[in-house]
This record gives sequence, structure tokens and C-alpha cells, in this order.
Amino acid sequence: MSAIFHIGYPKSASTWLQENFFPKIKNIDFIGTHTTNTHFFQSDVFGYEPNSVRDVFLTENTLLFSSELITTSINLGWHHGAYSKTQADKIKLTYPDAKIIIIIRNQQSLIPSAYQQFVKNGGVESFDTYLNSNKYFQFEHLLFHHLIAYYEKLFRLENVYVYMYEDFLRSPKQFIERLISDLEFDIESDEIDYSRVNRGLRLGIIPILRFFNLFHRRPRLKTHYLLHIKGMFRFIKGLIMPLNRYKIFGRYTQPNDFLKQKDLNKIRNFYMVGNNTLTRRLTSQAMKENGYFL
Repeated sequence: MSAIFHIGYPKSASTWLQENFFPKIKNIDFIGTHTTNTHFFQSDVFGYEPNSVRDVFLTENTLLFSSELITTSINLGWHHGAYSKTQADKIKLTYPDAKIIIIIRNQQSLIPSAYQQFVKNGGVESFDTYLNSNKYFQFEHLLFHHLIAYYEKLFRLENVYVYMYEDFLRSPKQFIERLISDLEFDIESDEIDYSRVNRGLRLGIIPILRFFNLFHRRPRLKTHYLLHIKGMFRFIKGLIMPLNRYKIFGRYTQPNDFLKQKDLNKIRNFYMVGNNTLTRRLTSQAMKENGYFL
């Protein structure tokens, strides 16, 4: 039984792939995020039974699992890579010949996007606190070359497919055609809806969300709050978030709305060596054009 795993990274077209692309591929059985998380991310490390997991998905077709949590949630900390390494090991035990899809995104773009998700999920801290506290976001999470190298070690280089999110943004159709060719997916191009699934936050919505987030408790996020009002999170999702569609709340945010020069310098200094390591897989010219610090 063959398997393909799309493991993220977070904020790199995962939702679009899971909703608009993977379910329409004819020659695979798509296993969605919830089920993938149940059997891999949320399963006990010491009690993990690969044979039992394989028995759940008995089929003659290729299986395609997808969850960006396999690389670890970007807003719950990196945990020193423990979760990410454990997920890779579980996949190897269960499907030793699996193919792996990894989509990266330049760090100075991904981090502000992750912060917006943090605020959507209940975060109240400023971007500066988010970036530098080491409590929610951890810089080591986006040292892509470490995780890619580990998957190459487990599954062999030719079975690990690395793509850049920026290529998807520039030309979604060309990006998907390459993915179809590389993984030999059976899908008609005209069946694919290329419309955007997720949008960022408008400038005026962020302070409103941070204010209302003070009034509900989000234990997993470890963000502080003043008072927990029952039903507040549903109120925010149902009545505050829909306001994000209105232009009166300003334009959609850009990375430079969050990143100061000192932040860019820190990001450059931290990631440039690791990014240079990736030029063995992705050309330096392409990475430079896509904004990666080298």
C-alpha cells in the first residue's frame, strides 16, 4: 500500500490544497486533516501501533494524508522539534516508502501571517511579544533545512518533494501542474477552483480582535485574558470576524505592517545559513526571487 503525506508548512496553501485540490484527485484516497491528526499527531508515542493504523486504511489506491500539524502548530511553539520528529518517525513506521510533500514559505512573510492566525485564534499579545517571547512562536520552527534533511534521511531524497509557496502565489495553475506531474496525480485542470480560501486581516480588525480576545480563555494557546465570558469566542467568530470583509476597516495587512528593520535583521541573521543549505534542492536564483534571505 503506497502513501503520500503533505505535511505543511503552516500558512503555505495547506487549506487551499485540502479543500480545492486533494479531494478531486481521482487516483488517490484523500485522508483529511482531522483523520490524519487523529492517527498521527494526536496518537500516543509509546503506544503507537503502525499495523493498527494501516488496518484502518485498507485500500488498493494510493493514500494521501494531509496535515500541517505534522510539522507542529506554529502558534504552539516548536517544542525543540520533538513533535515534528515524532510525526516523521510514525510515518516511517507505518508507510516506510511514503512520498513526502513539503511546501515552505519565506520566513519574513510566514511569520506575520502566523501572527494573524494567532490573533484569530484568541491571542492578545503584540506582534513584538509574539515574535520575541519564545512562548508562542519559536525561530527554530522555520529552519526548514533541518526537517527536510530528516525526511530525506528516512525516505530518501527522491521521495521528498520540496516546493515554495511563493511559486503558488505567482502562478497557482503552473504550480499545481508541476505537482500533478511530479506525483502523477489524475485530475483534470478545469476541475480545479483557484479562488483564494483564506484572507489575512485588515489593519483595523486586529486591535478589535485583540480587545475582545481579553474576555475569553484559550488554554491551549497559553495567551492571557482578563475575564472569561462564556460564548465570547463564538461571538467573535460569528459577529466580529465577518467585519473583516469591509473596506472601512482598512486594507489587508502586509508583512511590513508588522516587521521593523530590527526584526528583518534578526530574521535574516537567523535563517540565511539554513536557507543557503536549501540551495542544493532549490536554486539560489529562485529562492532570491521569492524573497528568501541567503
